[in-house]
Amino acid sequence: MPLLVLATYILTSLSGLMTIEDGQFGAEIFFAVFVLQIITFVLPGLFYCRLNGADYIEKLNLKPFGIRSLLFVIPSSVLLFLSSALIRLLGIYASNGQYMPTVSVGGISTADAVFILLVYCVCPALCEEFVFRGIVLSSYRRYGIFCSITMSSALFAMLHFSITDFPLYFISGVILASVALITKSVFPCMIIHFL
Repeated sequence: MPLLVLATYILTSLSGLMTIEDGQFGAEIFFAVFVLQIITFVLPGLFYCRLNGADYIEKLNLKPFGIRSLLFVIPSSVLLFLSSALIRLLGIYASNGQYMPTVSVGGISTADAVFILLVYCVCPALCEEFVFRGIVLSSYRRYGIFCSITMSSALFAMLHFSITDFPLYFISGVILASVALITKSVFPCMIIHFL
């Protein structure tokens, strides 16, 4: 498990070295980011699963989920949104009202909007949840539920390389890990992460 997480961190760090000027690549940048996410998360995850044998995949909660689990997604999404808002507000208060503005994406085409949605919302939800709520959470289950939730959440938060946003990502990880354990499926986590 430590080697999978280390590989993911190294690949994520290396992907941060890629600099892109605004408008330099056009649609190619979306493809590049997509490929980087596959290389960073999915390939090391699949390699790790392969090393652990064919029966390992069955332990990853990659099972379909029912309507009852889907109903759990709504309150979990609301909880995630409210906790994120509260942490952001506390962060703004702690920083004396300084706020980092969001980037405007006005004037983009519909095709670019679809690519942005796929690359920056859908793909991270699928890839990160596969690794952190699928592999990492399942691997730490042998140490107990508390340990598995804490470790997967802490590793998820550290992956985002932001000390100021660590509490936000950690709480998100706790909520998503709890959803994975309660629903016995990683797919509701992917939906919540996407939302």
